[in-house]
Amino acid sequence: MSVAVHRISEVLDAVASNPQGTTASEVASQLKVGRQAIVRLLDSMVLEGIAKKDELTKRYRLSLKTYDWGTRAVAPYLPPFYLRQELANLAREVRHPVFYCILDASDVVTLERTDGLGDGSVTIPNSGRVARTHWSQSPWGKALVAFAQPEAREALLMAEHAGADELHELRAQLESIRRQGYAEHQTTADRMTMAAPILNGDGFTSGAIAIGINNYSPDLHDDFLRRLLSVATHASYGAGYSPILAH
Repeated sequence: MSVAVHRISEVLDAVASNPQGTTASEVASQLKVGRQAIVRLLDSMVLEGIAKKDELTKRYRLSLKTYDWGTRAVAPYLPPFYLRQELANLAREVRHPVFYCILDASDVVTLERTDGLGDGSVTIPNSGRVARTHWSQSPWGKALVAFAQPEAREALLMAEHAGADELHELRAQLESIRRQGYAEHQTTADRMTMAAPILNGDGFTSGAIAIGINNYSPDLHDDFLRRLLSVATHASYGAGYSPILAH
C-alpha cells in the first residue's frame, strides 16, 4: 500500500471511529502526524464531499457519500434472500442472535445480525470494530478457515507466526472442525457460540452462520446444534454444494 493511500485509510478510520466528529488535532495526535498535514487532508476530503466540517466546533465527520460507497461495496457479499429467510426463522426458533459471517483475507467480517422479535425478526448490519476480528479469535472464523481451500487455509496458518506447538494445536482444532462439521466455543458457564460453514459448489466455504447463546444450558445443546446445521446445510445446497452420496 502506498504511503498516500495508507494515510488516507488511517484518517478515514480515525474520523469514522467517533460518531460525534473529531478535530484535526485529535486525528493528528492519534496518528502521531503533524497537525497541518492532517488539516490539509481533511479539508481536501470536505471539498470532495467525503467529509463535513462543523465550523463552530471544528469537528469533522464522514459524509453520507461514504455510506453510499459502503452500501454498494458490501452488496455482493450479503446473504441472498432465501438465506435471509432461513436466518430469520432460525433466530425466531432459538431466541438468540444469529450472525452471518464471511472471510476477508485474514479477518472475519460479521456482516449481519438477526434477532427474533415476537412473531417476527429484525436484521441489522453488524457494524463497528467488533464486526471485524482475526479468524483465529472466534469459532466462526475457525469454521470458515477449516473449510477454506487447502492452499488458502495453509497460507493463513503460516501467516500466524506462531510457535510449533501453537501451530500444531491450531491445525488440530481445524481438523476437528472439519470432521464434525461445525465449531463451538463456551466462554463462560452460560455463554456459548456455535458456528457452521456454508459450502459452495466446490465444497469450500463461502460464508458461515453463528448463534450467540446467552443463558446457555447443556440440555439444549443438541437442539441448537441440530437447528444450526440444518440451516447451514440448506444454505450450502442453495450455494451450489452437492456432495457425492455413497451408494
